[in-house]
Amino acid sequence: MLVVLFLWLLSTERFQNYLTHKTTQYLSEKLKTKVEIKHVRLKFFNHFDIEGVYLETLQNDTLAYLGLVELNTTQVLSNLWNKETPIIKDVLIQDVFVNLKREDTTWNYDFIENAFASKTNNQKSDTTEKITVKPNTQASPMNDLPIDLKKLQCKNVKFYMDDRWMGTDMHFAIGDLLLELDKISLSTQKIDIKTVAINDADILIKEYARLKPKNTEPDDTTTWGTPFNPDLFQINLENFSIGQTQFVFQDGEINSKPGEFDESNLRIKKYKCIIKKYQNISRYYFFRYRILACRRKKWFDSEKL
Repeated sequence: MLVVLFLWLLSTERFQNYLTHKTTQYLSEKLKTKVEIKHVRLKFFNHFDIEGVYLETLQNDTLAYLGLVELNTTQVLSNLWNKETPIIKDVLIQDVFVNLKREDTTWNYDFIENAFASKTNNQKSDTTEKITVKPNTQASPMNDLPIDLKKLQCKNVKFYMDDRWMGTDMHFAIGDLLLELDKISLSTQKIDIKTVAINDADILIKEYARLKPKNTEPDDTTTWGTPFNPDLFQINLENFSIGQTQFVFQDGEINSKPGEFDESNLRIKKYKCIIKKYQNISRYYFFRYRILACRRKKWFDSEKL
């Protein structure tokens, strides 16, 4: 009876707003910064959306903003009752901004992990000596995911990572991204993807002198040489496309001369790419490359390569 009452309360908008307010208040006090959640809505346990999630850093800068997330699923409670895998039919993520920064070894989001870390874990991390962990050569069997995702769409998503400590800035702005999945099976190590489509993307990678002092000690090469796809997953991708995308790479100060190629200052506009029938088996790759079109400022223009 209590379970039924709780589920009924959970389906009402007033109770959802109450839980949202309490959650926001708890997170603000726990993180000691500003946290806002504008609205949360749950309908019939098969539709969920959350709007206006905002999180500040301890320096009162924007760390993350999430405009809208919408999920449409099968009847989750019915699936769990019948021991079936719930299916997320589609997910929409819209108007997202993530802003990561650091000038030393501490990122501007580290306070989140520190706030939820237990005192026991902190004491262990301070007193425990460094232990070298050897890679496990015998892979253990994997369990399948408890939920199945079919479609993910992202609109107006921006991810900025400014790393002055290592001297690298990476900015990704994606107007539209579509991911359609057929099946992800961890037990059989097989991933079937129908579509990956990226449109109106703007990518910037900038390298410059880092703040981290130069390390004169030799690099630890014990973990080097790890092959791609060490678990030998089979990945099948039917359609992959990129449209109307700009890529910019800058290395150090820009001293480019007009009309000359400068590999340290690249700007590729209106990039388009279509790949059909990509297949990754073990450590080998097979795909059919159809079209590549891009424009490199005024002095480079190609349509089909």
